[in-house]
Amino acid sequence: MAGTKFKVTAKNDSLNKAKAKLAEARKQMVDLSNPISKAAVFLDQWVQRNFKGEGAKVGGWAPFAPATLRWIELYDPERSPAKLLQKTSYLKTSFLPFTSKNQAGIGSDVPYSKTHNEGLGHVPERRMLPKYKEVIKDVNRIMRNHVKESLRAAR
Repeated sequence: MAGTKFKVTAKNDSLNKAKAKLAEARKQMVDLSNPISKAAVFLDQWVQRNFKGEGAKVGGWAPFAPATLRWIELYDPERSPAKLLQKTSYLKTSFLPFTSKNQAGIGSDVPYSKTHNEGLGHVPERRMLPKYKEVIKDVNRIMRNHVKESLRAAR
């Protein structure tokens, strides 16, 4: 075979750069600490808005019993008109967001928070916490935005 032999060497820096950017995007996408933190903040805001609206996010809380209203008017008049579950804001401020590697949540260590949230005996249910179906769309939006931002960073 007649001809000339020569060696071709190609340096493909752009391919290496693209691979590096994709590796960084993957690393960011796998690190869920940012969207998990955002989800916890979202849950905290949800609970705080629910308190402000006296259960507006869950259809409204059951009103005070007439006897309770009379007691407030007689013995605690500066509290009238009374806001449900908010005399001292202790219960409201006891709800704190928390995170772990793959979870976000919100909760309270106040013993009577569960009683009011779920209702028990003569205490009517005054739900303070969201149900899964009430927040999953927003949490999924937070996660989708995280994926989009990670991919955008790879450009």
